[in-house]
Amino acid sequence: MVVEVPASKKGKRTAVFAVDEIFKGTPKEEMKVTTEATGDACDLNFEEAQNYLVYTKWEWGNNITSRCMGTKLLVKAKNELGPSQELKDK
Repeated sequence: MVVEVPASKKGKRTAVFAVDEIFKGTPKEEMKVTTEATGDACDLNFEEAQNYLVYTKWEWGNNITSRCMGTKLLVKAKNELGPSQELKDK
């Protein structure tokens, strides 16, 4: 769930997530994720208190994501969640 969306820097947006479940890796309970604000179809506008399925890559010390990497609202990702009934119910 997005807990905070600080003011964006030029060309970038960062959101702070409370991590509910991990499919790969070992992130912390809260995680900052950055997306580029390019004005194209890959842009994401994270909203506070919304749940997302987030795909990230580690790039120069930051977790980077975009809509084109597969990140989306959790309600639109039910078929991608595998066996996790708890997340499907959110």
